[in-house]
Amino acid sequence: MLRRGTVLVLVLVLVLVPMPALVLVPVLVLVPVLVPARRVLVLVAAALGVAGPLTESGLRTEEVLLPGGAGPILGQVDRYALRRRLGAGGFGAVYLADDTVAQIPVALKTLPGQIANNPGELERMRENFALVQKLHHPHIAALQHLHCVDVVDAAAKDALRVLSGDYLLVMEYVAGSTLSDWRCLFPGRKVPLAESLRLCSQIASALDYAHAEKIVHRDIKPANIMVLGGLDADAQVKVLDFGLAAEIRSSMSRVSQEKGSSSGTPPYMSPEQWSGQRQGAASDQYSLAVLFYELISGDVPFASAFAIDDWNVKFNAATRLTPQPLEELTKRQNAALLRGLAKNPSERFASCGDFVVALGGERLAGARVARSRAAQSAGGRRGGSAALRVAAALVLLMALAIGGGYAWRQQRETRARQVAAPAAVLAAADKALALDGAHAEAKALRAEASRHQLRVPDGFRLAPGAGPEPYTNTGWAQAIIHEKSGIELVYIPAGTFTMGSPEGEENRGSDETQHQVTLSQGFYLGETEVTQEQWEKVTGKTPSYFKNAGRTAPVENVSWDDCQAFCQAASSGLRLPMEAEWEYACRAGTTTAFHYGDSLDASMANFDGDYPYGEGKKGEDRGTTIAVGQFKPNAWGLYDMIGNVREWCQDKLATYPAGPVTLAQPAGPAGRETDDGAVRVLRGGSWSSNARYCRSANRDGYRPDDSYLDDGLRVALSAPPVQ
Repeated sequence: MLRRGTVLVLVLVLVLVPMPALVLVPVLVLVPVLVPARRVLVLVAAALGVAGPLTESGLRTEEVLLPGGAGPILGQVDRYALRRRLGAGGFGAVYLADDTVAQIPVALKTLPGQIANNPGELERMRENFALVQKLHHPHIAALQHLHCVDVVDAAAKDALRVLSGDYLLVMEYVAGSTLSDWRCLFPGRKVPLAESLRLCSQIASALDYAHAEKIVHRDIKPANIMVLGGLDADAQVKVLDFGLAAEIRSSMSRVSQEKGSSSGTPPYMSPEQWSGQRQGAASDQYSLAVLFYELISGDVPFASAFAIDDWNVKFNAATRLTPQPLEELTKRQNAALLRGLAKNPSERFASCGDFVVALGGERLAGARVARSRAAQSAGGRRGGSAALRVAAALVLLMALAIGGGYAWRQQRETRARQVAAPAAVLAAADKALALDGAHAEAKALRAEASRHQLRVPDGFRLAPGAGPEPYTNTGWAQAIIHEKSGIELVYIPAGTFTMGSPEGEENRGSDETQHQVTLSQGFYLGETEVTQEQWEKVTGKTPSYFKNAGRTAPVENVSWDDCQAFCQAASSGLRLPMEAEWEYACRAGTTTAFHYGDSLDASMANFDGDYPYGEGKKGEDRGTTIAVGQFKPNAWGLYDMIGNVREWCQDKLATYPAGPVTLAQPAGPAGRETDDGAVRVLRGGSWSSNARYCRSANRDGYRPDDSYLDDGLRVALSAPPVQ
């Protein structure tokens, strides 16, 4: 029922519009006394037939949807008479049309040709279409029909850019404005808390219902939420494009192999979307939390980062940074909001409804609409029309495809190591050396070390196949295992090498000045990066983001400080390697950009295979860590010195010395003064790095208390000189 003020404004507008401006203006000046100014403008616009929501810059057209049948017929495609253009999305224009058979207004969108003309993608759409019909919810806009075009006139052909044999998406027509535009009715685009909670309760109701049916939206954002009604308390929302726009993007990405394509919209994408992980209901909850944050504050989290045209900046913000609490919320509400925005999906709420309730909202009754057709019919389908009985026909539209698209990752996560751990590090090194003559120096050093008898440090045992149990203290074992953690370490003999990169090396950094370094003592270095399982054995904790990569994947999301604490807890003298030790071990006698040579592709290491090096071919971007030891080791028998995770080193990041240096070893793990925030070194590149950042000489660094999804560690152990 319209309020008295609303009726008055409508009457005034209808009566006064034909009058001269001399009469009209004074009366309209008095109207705001009776009705709030924003409502006056909205209702005046509606009464005048202006097709557009009110924004801070004025009235726009083409956004607010008018009732079907309004305006002249612009063109005809089969049973659909085009009325007017509603707007444009990322994949073409959307038109209001009359369904001349069902006698209802609909919205039409063209299915991109890259999908319609690809039999595999089109079949995937048809299969998912069959699952979509079961969704019926008051806050979900139905997607009705996938229509194959037969007859299209010239005007419609030009407007929709379709030909006979192409496909149209036929969608429920929703007369309202997008949440993006509706927000503009409020000062600073900040929606009051009570209204934000009410709208988010409706959205959560729709999402939880769909999630119960195993359907994930994957593109929740204001542009996909329609608001029916103005500023009245009875304004309702409809969620658009359930799985539609997101899956079209995924399909087009599969077809075109376009780098950077995703199933969502960057500011609203969950960390698992950014990282290419499987997305479930928690991903939609994250997007809803971003939307709520935007409604309250007027902007999305990390808005400045998303304003920069740099994928890495956006990725880092979405996957690593924590948004600031909002002053508009209580401490308890901020805690709930930050939980909804948790980087790890397992740390979010059990449902979207739980999230809204924790914020102070209400869980809507009937959030899960009855699933039986009888209950659906009794509960609110309009008139029993055949067209409306299939109104949700595209809601699932390819929602399952992203899971299939990443199935290969799940298989890789559980796959056993391709290369078995060597029975003896010496044997592994010799095998690698046989493949690459560039490792001659490493071979000579290994031969020298192997002439000595073996000894094993306290807290370690001899690695299987590394030689007989020692009975004297005259030499070090070639490979040992840390008793507490199970970490296997390989002996690296002392030696001299050239650290840094030559001036002619492609993508060389200015901080890579070549200089001679002598390591006066041999040392042990982890055969692989420390795994999630090994970290948990020592600390009892699992900090990794990529838990689904498996317990044999490297631990990540750990800071330099965390690594020092790990080494202290592991005891037995474990520590981080010095930067010079790391590069010496990585090179293993080589002087090329990588220990493999001067080329790198995804068959050699886990990095962003879209960006190879040298003569390497473009390949797989896995988008995640994988189990350690799946690629050929270097001449020392060390795995994954390139990629997977960047590895913390003991040193502060500093300018290289001008001349030769001789380095002694630290005794054990390092500490730091509480006020010492100097940047520490990271080496080796990661799963997210371009090949250029995986070069043996490349240097990175972060503050010691920083922890990121691509940073892990490989431990070292000092060893006295061999006698």
